[in-house]
Amino acid sequence: MLRKPHFVLLLVVSLAVLVLLALPASVRSRVRLAAGGLFLPLFGLAGTAQAVGERAGAALTPRSVLDSRIRELEEQTRNLRAALTESQVAERENDRLRQMVGYPARNRWKLKAARVIGRDPASWWQAVHLDIGAQDGVLTNLAVLAPEGLVGRVAEVGSRTCRVVLVGDPNCPVSAALADTRDSGVVRGASAGDFRGTVVDLSYLSRDAVVRPGQRVITSGQGGIYPAGITVGEVIDSRMVEAGIYVEARVRLAVNLAGIDHVWVKLP
Repeated sequence: MLRKPHFVLLLVVSLAVLVLLALPASVRSRVRLAAGGLFLPLFGLAGTAQAVGERAGAALTPRSVLDSRIRELEEQTRNLRAALTESQVAERENDRLRQMVGYPARNRWKLKAARVIGRDPASWWQAVHLDIGAQDGVLTNLAVLAPEGLVGRVAEVGSRTCRVVLVGDPNCPVSAALADTRDSGVVRGASAGDFRGTVVDLSYLSRDAVVRPGQRVITSGQGGIYPAGITVGEVIDSRMVEAGIYVEARVRLAVNLAGIDHVWVKLP
């Protein structure tokens, strides 16, 4: 048997249904739209609750799984970086080999290709050893070149190897000049000390010489060892020395002497 509150509720619902059925069709339509609007926030709340539940499920992914994925991504990143580095090294090597192959064709000299096989441990920035020697026609005081410019001269010759002193070594002075003004001087090791072998001094320039940063320095041809016109480097800056008797310029070498692996020896 229905309790009184339930009976009253059932009676109210029944009367509401009868009243709704008795209304005109247009009025019933507006009532339904109004009732639907009352329930739309409930539907939106349900959708939000579902989305929150999905995010909560993702957040509950085990830490071990996430750590494993992170390690996989880090490994992939390392592999990609290694592959990129290898590609860049191979590209630079190919460019270098193309320069080496084309260099003799651009010069009228008789050149002999050589590979750097060693360096003096105590002065690696001042001398290298090559894999050619007397049997290949190498003599002392021959100029050693690279596509970028001057490397040095042959100091000692063995049967199958030779030792080369590099530009900047005290035993490798070079008669040089400013390419645009032809003011000449002598290239020697940097007075301030440069253990990387990248900077030398161009000394004994005339006190009236016009010296500017960026000027190209070339061999002058004086002295008989180095042909004229070989690039030595470019001027960094200059100063007056010996109470203004002459000008001395710092020069950045054109050849990376620390990184050379193949060179050319100018044969007689």
